[in-house]
Amino acid sequence: MLDDPAAGARLDQPGVPEHEPPRQAREHDHQDDHELGAEQQQRHGDEHDQQRDRDQGQDRPEDRERPGVGQRARRVEPVESRVAPAPARQLEALRPAPADRPARALRIPDRASHPRAPYPRVRDTRRVHVDLTLRALPIADVASAAREAQALGFSGVGVTESTGNPFVAATLAADATADVRVSTGIALALPRTPMDLAYTAWDLQTLSGGRFALGLGSQVRAHVERRYGAAFARPAARMREQTLALRAIFDAWEHGSELAFEGEFWSHTLMPPNFRPPALPDGVRRPPVLLAAVRERMLEVVGEVADGLLGHAFQTVDVLREVTLPALERGLETGGRARADIEVTAGIFVALDDGEWEGVRRRVAFYGSTPGYRHVLDHHDLGGLFEALHAASRAGEWRTMPDLVDDDVLRLFAVRADTPAEAAAEIRARVGGLADRVALVGEQPDLAQWAAIAAALRDG
Repeated sequence: MLDDPAAGARLDQPGVPEHEPPRQAREHDHQDDHELGAEQQQRHGDEHDQQRDRDQGQDRPEDRERPGVGQRARRVEPVESRVAPAPARQLEALRPAPADRPARALRIPDRASHPRAPYPRVRDTRRVHVDLTLRALPIADVASAAREAQALGFSGVGVTESTGNPFVAATLAADATADVRVSTGIALALPRTPMDLAYTAWDLQTLSGGRFALGLGSQVRAHVERRYGAAFARPAARMREQTLALRAIFDAWEHGSELAFEGEFWSHTLMPPNFRPPALPDGVRRPPVLLAAVRERMLEVVGEVADGLLGHAFQTVDVLREVTLPALERGLETGGRARADIEVTAGIFVALDDGEWEGVRRRVAFYGSTPGYRHVLDHHDLGGLFEALHAASRAGEWRTMPDLVDDDVLRLFAVRADTPAEAAAEIRARVGGLADRVALVGEQPDLAQWAAIAAALRDG
């Protein structure tokens, strides 16, 4: 039921137009990405413009202006880390990986520990909760897949925005389960107004009895402007303001107060009594807002205003420690918050046999060919690998791209183990104490084995 027909397909389909990623890559490889989503782009030729947009939109000084855009920053309450279950044969989730550097160039992860730790471990390293993302499922299969996920003992179920509305899928998943957290991972933020998102998230939080998390991402200019017909400029500033607007709306609903949010992109100043939704059930808190981020400016926004970070699987331990978490910490400092006030989810590529390992190699080759992720390879002095992969993708050489990624490079991004217990130990060594949750990413894994990994991580 959880099998994604495209999840394990090769990236070497015949008949694919030149310079265009195969259908699986465009539609399935990265729908939950957040800030980038490059594998969804119609042509690699658009990526340079999109990279320019990201650089200009997320890191410009004006993004850093007002601390509150009409709102005083309020201390955000920590996200409740619910645990439950969720399987995964077609999953994909967020961000991950490992690495230690023997020399400057290649940093191969040490299976035992990481002696260098610029970012302190602040969480219990024994328990890591595992989420499963249901990717591009037919809408009629979502409820049964969510129930199966719950039965397998995963901590959460995520739904993506690819071929349909993620909130419809989230509604079905929430209604079909009783224990797992249900989240959008991710829903596109910029085409929707804060009020639209607030009403939807409030209803889902009510329906689920407090188990819903609103996961949002900016996507890229091509999709936001050309597919959704919405504005994209300065995505980090927009995501920041949208999160603040959601907070203001939730405040008005919770406390019966006047709604008076005026920002640069959105204003919400009208909330008559008969348009206020019913109060949340007793003991149910407002839905947490989780933001996807890859680059430093968006990561700072997450730390400043969001309840959690949705990470990406194309990331190494060095990048997590030396780039991602420090940027998150800067945002936390700006917002007057602490690490305990935010939840971090990391994506992890995992393979338990040679076939899965080769599937992960194809994924890493694909992501490594995309300009939006070049900074990850550059961090390991692998800019030459990006150039080779990008050139191959532009030439449509999908069959040979994985050959450019050797095992040493692959181990920077992925866990290769023979048993679920070994995989769990490796994942814990990489992100234990750094991430609160992980999302396993792989190629059509055996559900029983993935459930065993989740159980080992969850139970410590």
